[in-house]
Amino acid sequence: MTARLMGAEAAAPPEHRGLALDGVRLMAVRPGEIVETTFRDLPELLEPGDLVVVNTSATLPARLDVRRADGTPAPLHVSTSLDDGDWVVELRRPDNDGPDRGGEPGAVLDLPGGVRLRLVEGFPEPARASRLWRARPDPWVPAADALRRYGTPIRYGYLSAPVPLTDAQNVYATEPGSAENASAGRPFTDRLLVPLLSRGVPVVPVVLHAGVSSPELHEPPAPERYRVPEVTARLVDATRRAGSRVVAVGTTVTRALETATGEDGATCPAAGWTDLVLGPDRPARAVTGLLTGLHAPDASHLLLLEAVAGRDLVDEAYARAAAGEYLWHEFGDTMLFLPYGCQEWSASSGAAAGGACGVGRRGSRSPAVPSAAANPTTTLSHRCTTDPAAGDWEVTTYSPGQVSAPSGGPSGSGCASATPAFWATCCARRISRPTTPGTTTGSADRLLLSASMPQPGPCRRCRSSPHSGSDGCVSASGRRCPPAAVPARPPAGAGRRCTAARTAAGRAGSTTPDG
Repeated sequence: MTARLMGAEAAAPPEHRGLALDGVRLMAVRPGEIVETTFRDLPELLEPGDLVVVNTSATLPARLDVRRADGTPAPLHVSTSLDDGDWVVELRRPDNDGPDRGGEPGAVLDLPGGVRLRLVEGFPEPARASRLWRARPDPWVPAADALRRYGTPIRYGYLSAPVPLTDAQNVYATEPGSAENASAGRPFTDRLLVPLLSRGVPVVPVVLHAGVSSPELHEPPAPERYRVPEVTARLVDATRRAGSRVVAVGTTVTRALETATGEDGATCPAAGWTDLVLGPDRPARAVTGLLTGLHAPDASHLLLLEAVAGRDLVDEAYARAAAGEYLWHEFGDTMLFLPYGCQEWSASSGAAAGGACGVGRRGSRSPAVPSAAANPTTTLSHRCTTDPAAGDWEVTTYSPGQVSAPSGGPSGSGCASATPAFWATCCARRISRPTTPGTTTGSADRLLLSASMPQPGPCRRCRSSPHSGSDGCVSASGRRCPPAAVPARPPAGAGRRCTAARTAAGRAGSTTPDG
């Protein structure tokens, strides 16, 4: 992993710094392009048909002030409660500057309300020393009840003052259970969700109750309780089959969705405990976009970002953030990774070559796509992301005769389909699906080619054939179809069935509760 610098730390919520909740900075990161804007502009960065998935877990006041057997006061962070009623806790040093690793099995802590908490064994591995402990209260009391009565929000040293629990909640949070705020979604507001939905970008829920953050270098996350509802699983699969993006709001959403997604690419309804860790050995299968906060550069959960966006894109974004004085941590600024799409195309034999691709870029046009029909010596080459996590690219070359002349558009650009082995689509909001190889489709910002897509068929919107048109699809009867979304990579899981709920997956990288 490339060494990363860290910018300034956000010492208070943005509304305490004179900003609106959705006024934090947002860096949109695509291959070949970084756009710096504010979070309230998020709807303009997504396309109709994209799907946004949020974590509706609400934050508990998960810090308790306890007293050790020798009378020393100390903070205790309650990470979660287990199915048998035991608690998972992190004992902190008295000055709260880190976890206290000096605890031993059998140690007893005095809690408010006359409850005594006994440390039983390490968690999640009993025989291995850990900052987390399985603990048992006497008399028994549900952890959530004790926290609601005596707890305060978890607070780390970079915060200048305590924050109320209301500042640690997302606008859509409904189900209490997280030790810390799923903060990637904190900048969402009612006034932001409305234009997002009206743009044709659905917002759907998952639940993952986030435990305490992972401050240790390369420390994997502990198991966390999650649920992916049936409607969310269906919409994730449908969005990917349509070629649109599944944008996870935070690493908690990514962990939940990827736990519910099998090797066949199908996302199924699922619930239980997940110990999935994403990284180089387990890249993302369902998530094709990620909205996230900024985290310490030595945090192991950055491997999850690389599992979605690829190391190069993450390194580029963090270098820009450090140089641009972006703010880190849960009350800081945000990033939107959109890793899939066309990177570049070129044409040989004297034809003009295009610059960096702007899939989904508003208000921009690429140079005209060279026509093989007009210039039979032209060879088109296309370079598109297929696996950003592995740094892989797909390069497709079209020899003379394989690509037909593009139709004219507002900017003179166009899209052309190719032989039956390939499927060409127009980027951005204009798309047509050719009925036969060799026909042309409407004008667009960029030609996007994908090898391993299905054989072209009737228009996916009106189901009629033949069709044509430079802005969307016009059927043989003259009916104009609404434009479809852009397939940025071959969808996986089409036509697959979920045979059983998936409750966990193997270990391979890391995440912490940034959302």
